Amino acid sequence: ILSSSFWVNGLEFNFPIHLFKSSSSLIPLRKELEQCSHYISIQQVQKAQKPQVHFNIPDSLTGCMIPPLTILTFLENSIKYAHEQLKLLKLNVSAILQQEDASYYLILTIRDNGVGFPDSLLQDIENYTPPFSIGNEHIGLKNLLSRFYYFYDGNAFIHLCNPKTGGACAEVKIPIEL
Repeated sequence: ILSSSFWVNGLEFNFPIHLFKSSSSLIPLRKELEQCSHYISIQQVQKAQKPQVHFNIPDSLTGCMIPPLTILTFLENSIKYAHEQLKLLKLNVSAILQQEDASYYLILTIRDNGVGFPDSLLQDIENYTPPFSIGNEHIGLKNLLSRFYYFYDGNAFIHLCNPKTGGACAEVKIPIEL
């Protein structure tokens, strides 16, 4: 994979060029997690209140293939929308393998302790069907939904909710081959 190195306050990061080449290619979950870690490191340098991220991903799942920016889209949104209103933003990213009949799914859960998703977004996402109109809001999420729909032929899902305990939660269900 081609990458470009850059420096931020003495920290070197490799940013893979594959993110901009094709939205239909898949990458190993471990690569997505590396990019998420780099992004969080940059945010921790920039923010006075450093966002905290806890990854609970079994090593056995890090080879699962997923679309680029699947997790990063939600981390960016949490930092963009929730961080300004909190003293300390906490994010949790977890993954499990789920079997349904003869099919296997990677279930990714991204939670934060922010203000939650706007009710209008929850309604829009729940009723989202192609073709998607992008508009000016939530472009990253709508792009991700579009790629999931077309790449997985409607067999991948994103569910958004605001848990009663607070914050926002995104659950991503991706079919995988073992």
